[in-house]
Amino acid sequence: MDWNLFWTAFGAIGGTLGAVATTAAVVVALWQTKYSQKKIIKLAFSDNFQLYNPNTGESVKFIGISVTNTGNRKVIIRTWGVHLKEGSAIVMPPVDANGIEKMVYTKLPQTLDLEESIDLQWQKDKFQLFLEANEDNIEKSKPLVFYVNDSTGKQYTVKTKENASCYFKE
Repeated sequence: MDWNLFWTAFGAIGGTLGAVATTAAVVVALWQTKYSQKKIIKLAFSDNFQLYNPNTGESVKFIGISVTNTGNRKVIIRTWGVHLKEGSAIVMPPVDANGIEKMVYTKLPQTLDLEESIDLQWQKDKFQLFLEANEDNIEKSKPLVFYVNDSTGKQYTVKTKENASCYFKE
């Protein structure tokens, strides 16, 4: 057995494995740097939010989305809305909140710091009026898609669990 050949081959294999490991370490380090600065927004839809007014005994129902910043950067939420047929969308305009609505209305734009959350609510009766007014542009057999846009124009979406037909007035 030629020991020189053995150790030369052993060294070549070890050098190759070392080069592969070093390349993998550089790739992981670059990925971690980019990932740590990435915006990550989580959206959750809710259609069962109620606000009770103890003065009147009235309960007002709301639909909306919860927006949570789970990334490592501040995010500015500029607009929110609902996608309609054929790529069109409706942006939720600022409302003239009065009475009990003032308690849940969130004025935009809003800056979300790390691990902060906001709720964007819409009174259910007014939402149902919106659906009826846009009935021709809504596919009732599919879930509704809500979205938020940040200050860079990036869009984040969440779908309702139920089809759009479930949100129309009975």
